[in-house]
Amino acid sequence: MNSKKLFGLLLAIVAMSGLFTIDAHAQKMPNAVVAVIDMQRIINESLAGANIKLQLDKYRGALQTKVAAIEDSLRKEEAELKRQQRLLAPDVFQEKYRAFQRKVTDTRRRLRERQRQLEQGVGVARRTLLNEIRTIVSEMASKRGINLVQVSAQLVFFDGRLDITTEVMKALNKRLPKVDVPKPADL
Repeated sequence: MNSKKLFGLLLAIVAMSGLFTIDAHAQKMPNAVVAVIDMQRIINESLAGANIKLQLDKYRGALQTKVAAIEDSLRKEEAELKRQQRLLAPDVFQEKYRAFQRKVTDTRRRLRERQRQLEQGVGVARRTLLNEIRTIVSEMASKRGINLVQVSAQLVFFDGRLDITTEVMKALNKRLPKVDVPKPADL
């Protein structure tokens, strides 16, 4: 072999040695120990998740009842105002009508504020629930040497033996059986 070919072969070997070091580095990575969790099932079926939904339904129902009563009262007030229109001087009617419109606008603003308070309270409760789920999953993963937990909704297929949902839910039900959703202020 002539010296040029030998030099080219040595150069190729040196260049390829970089690939071997990458492969050696990849071999140092730990094997994946995977678990799967059904977050939606835990959120919907856990004691705390069901408790959040129950409170939300209760507060929404109360809010809807209150809104219906206010709307009925406003309709009656508007009908009375229309009835008085024929009897009142135009400027007096306009002033009463503007006052009624301000009342309607203020009522809508208060309603939006109560709805915002309710959604904010539910958000805080759900974050509390999710944080506790993450803590439980992290502890479980640490004890079992799990280094990857995947949400089942993102998977096409997985072996059911990887599913830790029931165990996480049992632990969650013991540690966090309920989460309080702050009650929105009255209208």
